[in-house]
Amino acid sequence: MSVLIISGVLLRYTSRDVKIFNRLLHGQSILTIMLVLLVMLHVFTAYD
Repeated sequence: MSVLIISGVLLRYTSRDVKIFNRLLHGQSILTIMLVLLVMLHVFTAYD
């Protein structure tokens, strides 16, 4: 019985951490894309 409770608690906390990690990873990818776009824009406007 206690094993079921422990595994349930572990599953609940790990699934929440995975959601947070996925959200952070998604935010990082968006920031990276924006940074690359800004650098490209800067390079293209610098030659004018």
